Amino acid sequence: MNEVVLDEHDLADAESGPARPLAHRSRRPRRVAVVGAGLGVVALALAGAQLVLDLRHRASDEVLAARFADAHGVAMPFDDGLTAAWTADPTEAEVLRTGATVGDVVVGVQRRGADVQVVALDADDGTRRWSTAVDVALPDLDERPYWLTDDVGGAQDAEQALAAAAARIGSTWCMAAHGSPPAVVCGAARGDYASSPLATTTWLLDPVDGVLYRTMSSGAGTSVTPVGDDLVYLSGVAADGGVARTTPPLRWHVTAADPRSGEVRWEWTSPDLVEADAGGVPMAWLDGQGDRVAVHSLRTTWVVARAGVALDAPEVRAESVGVTASTGEVVATGVRMVVGDDGLLVQEEVPALVADDGSLPDVVLGARVGGFGAGVVGRAADDSVLWVADGKRPLAVLDGQVLVATILGLALLDGQDGGLVWSTDLGEGDAQVATDGRTVLVRGEDTVRAVSLATGEVVWEKSFDDLGAPADVYAMTVLDGLRRVVMAGRYESVVLR
Repeated sequence: MNEVVLDEHDLADAESGPARPLAHRSRRPRRVAVVGAGLGVVALALAGAQLVLDLRHRASDEVLAARFADAHGVAMPFDDGLTAAWTADPTEAEVLRTGATVGDVVVGVQRRGADVQVVALDADDGTRRWSTAVDVALPDLDERPYWLTDDVGGAQDAEQALAAAAARIGSTWCMAAHGSPPAVVCGAARGDYASSPLATTTWLLDPVDGVLYRTMSSGAGTSVTPVGDDLVYLSGVAADGGVARTTPPLRWHVTAADPRSGEVRWEWTSPDLVEADAGGVPMAWLDGQGDRVAVHSLRTTWVVARAGVALDAPEVRAESVGVTASTGEVVATGVRMVVGDDGLLVQEEVPALVADDGSLPDVVLGARVGGFGAGVVGRAADDSVLWVADGKRPLAVLDGQVLVATILGLALLDGQDGGLVWSTDLGEGDAQVATDGRTVLVRGEDTVRAVSLATGEVVWEKSFDDLGAPADVYAMTVLDGLRRVVMAGRYESVVLR
């Protein structure tokens, strides 16, 4: 660069006596200085404008992240700079699937043969922060449990069947334990059935360094499920009032406890089981969200509303369809046959939504599958049909609208009346999608396209290679514990950011 303003000859002339004409060369520094100053002003203006845009974008992202912080399946905000942040091998992918984000780490359970560890990975780059070896309690049973039937144990005798089932580690999970200091609770069950494990062990750990604070064990027949801020225990009740282990239960009992202290927050016991529930091998499982827990038996579901330690009266329905807890509301679930507009029977089931922000609490979505294609139905709380959209498959609920897959692309429907907001042709249907609530990622054979949720327009497109994802990606999902889009391949999973 020629900085003529600092020309030494000109400075020397100015300091060494009377001024003299500088002729044509002397005017050049002034012009260059003026032009340089103008360019500097433009550069500063552009930099300032870019800074304003960056700040606005960052503020918009923060609002978006907070808005969907508790929504199932919604990722942290992303844009066209989305790329691989880090790669997880198959065992680390298990940590992601079972994990919960606490501060700046994802804490999950990792199994390697008979060894079990609780592992913390850095949420930004996947670096292993710590790992703590833990023990999964073996069942203490002298007799074979009532649910371990010959169908499960085969021709083995009771002792062999019990030993074989006890050797298997079933469901695992982690949840943040709110409060101070920070803590995380993880759990693992032994046995084939999550609803009736042979033993369940939970661990309370420090998420910063993995120090194990406490280990708790639950005996056979008691399942443990994280629901909201509670650890919810479900077990059968025997004739003597204890936990049903070797004899079928007469009723079900639910206890919700503080995950940090183990203090009981509330309890509930079901009415006596009806014949349809008690016949065969009685089983029960629960799910919940918001302020309700649904306890499902074979033909009956009780929905228990929580309000501190006080419980509302449970809602009981003896239907094959049943009910479940979703975003704090009671909605229909299960599979049923209904008569379509053409007079033919079609199957209707609850869709497995990739994302749901709870913005349609009064509308129950159903996915219809028949001989002539798919359809979406919206039902009111009284089970009456509000609207039907043929040829579509429900994918997500966001801001009161329903994202659906069409034969050749995507569409957005108004959740109240099923009206079409927009439709886009992507040349392929039945796609896998992921979203941050602003943009929908659509996975193709070897590319990912980003569709604006507001307009349905494709705003950018990247190949798997551009994203740093493996070529053999078979699934694209958003993990609630991480809130990042994960592309899973056979040998590795890539976390995008």
